[in-house]
Amino acid sequence: LATAVLRVPLSFVSLVDGDRQFFKSQCGLTGPLAASRQTPLTGSFCAHAVASREPVVVPDSRRNPDFADSPLISDLGAVAYAGVPLLTTEGHALGTFCVLDPEPHEWTEDEIGVLRILATSAMCEIELRRVVGELKTLTENLQGMVEARTVELKASEERQRVLLDVNNAIVTCLDRESLFSAATTALRRVIPFDRAALVLHDPARDVFKVLGVAGPVPSAPGIPLGTEWPRQGTRAGWVFDHGEP
Repeated sequence: LATAVLRVPLSFVSLVDGDRQFFKSQCGLTGPLAASRQTPLTGSFCAHAVASREPVVVPDSRRNPDFADSPLISDLGAVAYAGVPLLTTEGHALGTFCVLDPEPHEWTEDEIGVLRILATSAMCEIELRRVVGELKTLTENLQGMVEARTVELKASEERQRVLLDVNNAIVTCLDRESLFSAATTALRRVIPFDRAALVLHDPARDVFKVLGVAGPVPSAPGIPLGTEWPRQGTRAGWVFDHGEP
């Protein structure tokens, strides 16, 4: 659109980052130059527009020593340049919308006005893409939080149901074996296990005794019901003494 309206062969949308300028869009380049995506910022036309945050107009760069070393002159043979900075709503200059002419060009106010409009349109597109990207990230984060919270609530609900089942078992199961069986059956819904054991401490002898075993994997032959072991130096003893898992 810029090349057609302003009747120039070259137009660019460039963004700056550090000491480089990156061409996000271009019209008029062919061959190897069309594949070039970045150039040094030093000595470029874009650097002046970004630094001043004002349009930069160069009717004939050959008569302006500030632009004698511009890579656009040596690479493209550009003589005339007009560029408008791409400004965010906060006033930060991200780059430029510019046009170039291999012939001297006395840029008019109307032409600069067209460039301003095109620069505003390009900036709106850049901002829109940024906002869309941020919204996508926020949506993904929110979705992740919702899914995590849903899993958490389901797990909490299941834990509450297990506690209720265990409480019911305490009321209805009148012997130790049936109570242990009901409790382990409920427990497996939230803590899958291969084997569970009920081990009680005998304070008179300071030993532990296996009083119940449940699970799909049978108890080891060397640890039948009634097996005893000392409190000192055992994992059960550590749990018993510290009151922690």
